[in-house]
Amino acid sequence: MGQLQLKSICKRFGEIEVLKDIALDIAHGEFVVFVGPSGCGKSTLLRSIAGLEEISSGEMLIDGVKVNDMPPVKRGIAMVFQSYALYPHMTVFENIAFPLRVEKLPQAQVQAKVEAAAAILHLSARLHQKPGTLSGGQRQRVAIGRAIVREPKIFLFDEPLSNLDAALRTDMRFELLKLHQSLGATMIYVTHDQIEAMTMADKIVVMNAGIVEQIGAPIELYTRPVNRFVAGFIGSPKMNFLKGTCLAVSEHDVSVDVALAGKVTLPIVVPKSLVGAEVELGIRPEHLKIGAEGHVMSMKPSLVERLGINTVVHQSLDEEGGNFTGQFTGDHDFVLERPFDVGFDPARAMLFDKQGIRLG
Repeated sequence: MGQLQLKSICKRFGEIEVLKDIALDIAHGEFVVFVGPSGCGKSTLLRSIAGLEEISSGEMLIDGVKVNDMPPVKRGIAMVFQSYALYPHMTVFENIAFPLRVEKLPQAQVQAKVEAAAAILHLSARLHQKPGTLSGGQRQRVAIGRAIVREPKIFLFDEPLSNLDAALRTDMRFELLKLHQSLGATMIYVTHDQIEAMTMADKIVVMNAGIVEQIGAPIELYTRPVNRFVAGFIGSPKMNFLKGTCLAVSEHDVSVDVALAGKVTLPIVVPKSLVGAEVELGIRPEHLKIGAEGHVMSMKPSLVERLGINTVVHQSLDEEGGNFTGQFTGDHDFVLERPFDVGFDPARAMLFDKQGIRLG
């Protein structure tokens, strides 16, 4: 089994609190991804689970057993780091076998475990090579193999793909998902790349400044973010935010006056006290459509990115700062500074109050 419970976990470095009252339940066999910007505490939380960092307060349980004071080797956890941390003078076989040698297992058992791990990771033909002769992806698989042979309850991955190029990252994402399916083990994965999180996770934990902003399935975070931070972090290109003022509230909808978009009526229920308050309208770039469909507004391209499958248009918002972005399927011949009409469905837009909480 590989169940993990975190209860009110806090971590301080002197007077600085880097983890603040973290509560989380991870079931056996789940693939959970911690995401957030650099410095949000996700790697510190992972290292705390591994036992490499001592927590300041709270309780950590693995399969119902409190492990706060348990050394890393006793927790039934294996960790794969961003750097491969392989021994260059050892063969692939001996690198994978290293933790088993430390445990002084019989050679026959070591042989069987290493060969089984190598077969899973497609490394059987590489066992007699040394790390210097391998590609980056193969080296990372060797590091994962070293974790597999320990047969841990929980696998921890700390940004394991960040040293790889774009093509290898895609391949390794696929390999890790196949590995999770074949082993059925609990896996916790740290990344700052929300695309990795969206494509790999059963459950995403979004962190910001040492707190958990939201926990949920990828599509839940995309369609129902609890606040402006999650809405802006999940999705690529990131969500557009336009400042505005609430004009009117009825039993079924709310009307807001928004910079660039004018008056927009959203079919959501909000308190009547919102009238006159500052709000922000959130529109995902991929929800904009070319032409007079839905609520129509004008875009004036400041930058056009032609990607083949998509065309991404950016409009500078001098009065607001930043950009307003649209992503349109296919290749389009937009001209810089030449306005064109776009429309969006107000039902797919989101509204946030002054504190950044999503309304409705």
